[in-house]
Amino acid sequence: MNRHCRPLLCLLTVGLLVTAAAEAQPPGQYDRANSRGNQFVLRAPAGDAPAVAAQYGLTILRSVGNAGTLVLVEGDESMTPDQVVGLVAGDGRVESFEPALLGSLTPLAGSLVNPNQQVWSDLVQSDVGGTSCLTRSGVASQWNGYADQALVQQIRLADAHLLSPDCGSVTVAVIDTGVDPEHPALVGALVPGYDFLLDQAGTASEWSVLDQSVEAILEESLRAIADQSVEAILEGGGELVMLEGSMGPVLDPEMISSLGGIDLPAYFGHGTLSAGLVALVAPSAQIMPLRVFDGTGQGHLFDIVRAIYYAVDHGADVINMSFSMESSSPELDRALRYARDHGVVCVAAAGNGGAQTQVYPAAHSKVLGIASVEDDDTLSPFSNHGAALVDLGAPGAGVISTFPGGGFAAGWGTSFSAPLVAGVAALVHNLVPGDDGSAAQQRMSLVRQGADDLGLGGTIGHGRLDALGSILLAAQ
Repeated sequence: MNRHCRPLLCLLTVGLLVTAAAEAQPPGQYDRANSRGNQFVLRAPAGDAPAVAAQYGLTILRSVGNAGTLVLVEGDESMTPDQVVGLVAGDGRVESFEPALLGSLTPLAGSLVNPNQQVWSDLVQSDVGGTSCLTRSGVASQWNGYADQALVQQIRLADAHLLSPDCGSVTVAVIDTGVDPEHPALVGALVPGYDFLLDQAGTASEWSVLDQSVEAILEESLRAIADQSVEAILEGGGELVMLEGSMGPVLDPEMISSLGGIDLPAYFGHGTLSAGLVALVAPSAQIMPLRVFDGTGQGHLFDIVRAIYYAVDHGADVINMSFSMESSSPELDRALRYARDHGVVCVAAAGNGGAQTQVYPAAHSKVLGIASVEDDDTLSPFSNHGAALVDLGAPGAGVISTFPGGGFAAGWGTSFSAPLVAGVAALVHNLVPGDDGSAAQQRMSLVRQGADDLGLGGTIGHGRLDALGSILLAAQ
């Protein structure tokens, strides 16, 4: 076993669902933790937006500079949201007007059977780690439990890397909770992104969700635990310890006290996990972290739309979206069309409701919707499914990825299936010339058509992700 990295192993049972509506805040601000519903997304010609807002008593809170005509407004609290929509939507100057929903990341329902054993099977099955691309990028030197886990064989990643001319040397935007900018497996891959919660450019860090005193304690504890060897955890008879109901580190019992009393945000680490899976599949990819969701799982629709425009306008070739909404949004649809028309492939999680249903953006025709499959290629019981929603499935049960503090974690959910597909989209990107809608559709088709048909009757679309199959199709 590679002793250069000493991992922290965690179980994250998480899923993503955008549900609630946003309420008004003082002019110039908007709080993503509100739910009264008097904020709206207004699209009107740039010269008309201020006049429209003034006529109907709307306060402009923020605008999307790149879109020019898209603004977030706050309505009069004396009126219901339906009244405001009915009043404004009939104005001939208004192209669209809709409530600005609040995004919420919700945990996966149900329990997992013996998750420890699933983790251990990947920990001990490898003697050496790394494919040709992983070795070239240095990712393989991190830890073989990550670089040579079961999913690498399942999606035929090693063979795909042998045939990949550039190991996915494109830009992949990850719209999530941010990343750990100092993680050894990610630090060389990160490019400047944007923190939409703080409204500042740069590397969107997950650590910013923590109080400084908590951050100092947590970082010290995580790095201390990561410095312990896997053998020590195994010899200690590792056990599952739940923290805040959302994360269960598998630790040597003697190390449990190191994390005692820390109030850890429920979704701390989610973005780092997603970014690490992109890096595993496309080791040469440049990862652009776009922080929209905070540590409690809250995200604003307006920020999601802003993030898509930002990604496209700042050179992203692929966008990963590990979240879902119960209904579509006109402005979300418009942003996704904008991405597709600029040659960008968008990938989204199908959600963890375990149902045949429609959620967005995964069900959007211009997005690859991704379900989760187990390591035996059966549909994960928690995964949403259905041909109208899912383009293909990808491993999403106990997959191992990067975690803040220099460690690694095991995650369950379609949230972690989607970035594997985004990574394959990065591998095939430069094999298809062009930066328009036709090129994007060709790239999406390569990912779909390259999948391994598992004969599951369309429940996961074209089948399970097959990196080699997609590379071979692209080569033809």
